[in-house]
Amino acid sequence: MINQMSKHFTLAEMTKTSRKGLQEKNRKAVTPELYEAGERLCEDLLEPIREHFKKPITISSGFRCLVLNKRVRGAANSQHCKFEAADFIIDGVNLLSIFDYITRSALRFGQVILEPNWIHISLGHPYRSMDSSGEMMVYDGKKYTHIQKESMA
Repeated sequence: MINQMSKHFTLAEMTKTSRKGLQEKNRKAVTPELYEAGERLCEDLLEPIREHFKKPITISSGFRCLVLNKRVRGAANSQHCKFEAADFIIDGVNLLSIFDYITRSALRFGQVILEPNWIHISLGHPYRSMDSSGEMMVYDGKKYTHIQKESMA
């Protein structure tokens, strides 16, 4: 495995964590299969978003080993644990603007969630079932609200 996952994203930034004692464990948990999914995440979703906004993306959570996922209280079936999801911000760009761009774009995401402090995005089919791909939600800190494509017009 190489450190550069795509033009602008590295394995180090996609596996970083501020959780004490878990940084090295998290990075070492990346198998070649997981790495391949992480490359798809970077190439197919994060790079096009970066290109659209012409600004660097700051990853707050990329890959999570099971221990880290449990520590951050992530969902048991989180795509983060499969290197298929990332949480991010773009400095100087409103989260709603990022969410709006993604939901109106041709990006083939599995899930995009407008969170209070970041955007969550994950890979779609074949990493996620076709039926549950393209899912759009807003999370207000208490509940998730599904957004339909038609309501975005």
